[in-house]
Amino acid sequence: MRRLALVVVLVGLLAPAVQAQHADLYDLYQKRDLQGCLDGALPRLAQTPEDRDLNQLIGRCLVESGRPGEARPYLEKVVNGQGLRDWRYAFAFLNLGIVQWWAGDRDGARATWSTAATDPRLDAVARSAQTNLLMSGLADAYADWTTIAGQHVHCLFAPGIAAGDRDAFARKADETWVRLAAFFGGAPDRGAEVLIWPDAATATRVAAVPVLGYNYAELWVVHTLVELPLGRDLAPLFLRWVSRPTEPARFLLEGVAEVCDGRTGVDRVAEARAALAGAGITEVDVPRWWQDHRTMPWLALRPVSGAFAQVLLDRGGKDNLLLLLHKPSYARAREIYGTEQLEAIIADFTAALSAG
Repeated sequence: MRRLALVVVLVGLLAPAVQAQHADLYDLYQKRDLQGCLDGALPRLAQTPEDRDLNQLIGRCLVESGRPGEARPYLEKVVNGQGLRDWRYAFAFLNLGIVQWWAGDRDGARATWSTAATDPRLDAVARSAQTNLLMSGLADAYADWTTIAGQHVHCLFAPGIAAGDRDAFARKADETWVRLAAFFGGAPDRGAEVLIWPDAATATRVAAVPVLGYNYAELWVVHTLVELPLGRDLAPLFLRWVSRPTEPARFLLEGVAEVCDGRTGVDRVAEARAALAGAGITEVDVPRWWQDHRTMPWLALRPVSGAFAQVLLDRGGKDNLLLLLHKPSYARAREIYGTEQLEAIIADFTAALSAG
């Protein structure tokens, strides 16, 4: 579930001289309390409806909290209104492209982000706009790619992928979407965009995609290969937009994505054991990994977390696992499963990994 930084947030690029009268709201925004920011901003906007600071901030919070359909009037007031083409205008313009993208207006999003990427007056968001074009498949580099639009998943295939492989992949993509919706008890409000590359080297060279199977959940985008397990790659979109985790407990979230990979008859514990051996890890410490995934090498994270998530699913049931995903912390798991049961699950898992 490796991601680039969320390009529409860009907290560090907020203007240094933020309007003093709204400093408290920007503080909430920077702390990622988007609903708190909205709760404070909307009553103020009712008193001063032309306030550009408030309109762009409200639109931005709505986009980043997964409500882009509500954001359009606030962003358009900044983009179409009077005032300098300053950082407020730039961020409103960038986020308006996300609103268009969310609504399925690919041409509109392409035009908006292309302008943001090239207009010197929008320099504050130029790099983010370029990234959005590349990640979404709207950049000129994808002009000769083949599109197959399914019911739930829009697939974009690189040249050189055989027609039969394209058709089979598109069918599998829609089937996988339906399977994941059944598992998570719902689906994102918008379908996925899946870009299928011929090989990892090309993806890195053209779009700087760090790994295949990479997802960009903020734009509902996945970059992958034909042969990779698509369930694992699509699952982060369901985690982001259905489970909506309030904490970045990556160990558990990566594990659930692995469980959703669609493979059957696999020994996940054996895979985890091999991954630990390959990484030179001799001590199993699930609580430490859960609370800080950076204590585990990346190559071992997916198989180990996947094996543990499978054990949680088998021992505690799907309902408890889905409940945990909204606040996937170790402390919350102790509340849901009970301290004694959770410790027993971890002890058995530790013994299983150590047995080899």
